[in-house]
Amino acid sequence: ENPPETRRDSLAALKPKLSRKWRSQSKDEGKIREYERLKEILYKLAYKHLSHGEWKRLAYHWAFTEDQIKAIEHQYNGPSSYKEHGFRMMLIWAHGLGHDVNPVKELYESLVAIGKRPLADTLRRKIDQENESRRRGHKEKCNKCSIC
Repeated sequence: ENPPETRRDSLAALKPKLSRKWRSQSKDEGKIREYERLKEILYKLAYKHLSHGEWKRLAYHWAFTEDQIKAIEHQYNGPSSYKEHGFRMMLIWAHGLGHDVNPVKELYESLVAIGKRPLADTLRRKIDQENESRRRGHKEKCNKCSIC
């Protein structure tokens, strides 16, 4: 059996590993929240702001092929199916972005490129307001905190 100091040392050696794991889980949770927020934005964009052919203009801007567009269209049909097509296409687009790409910035620039600057500006303002209120919320916590 190990002497008590050795056992204590081995337990202490575990703590940094657990701490690192906890931090990475927290980071993953943040990424998940960001992705869920992006999905909300894309959903509202597809269902409330893009008209019939505009989702295809975005798809072509993002270099979707004709076959990819047809595959998206094949799954749903009906008078409002273009909304679901647009949402699915934007989810596919977002999934293909690199980790270093800001999806909201890319979306803004793409909306401007297809002639939807007013919508892009509205989107940017809304997100900036949300970020500002979130930042203020954190700031208020820090003002009450005795450490900061």
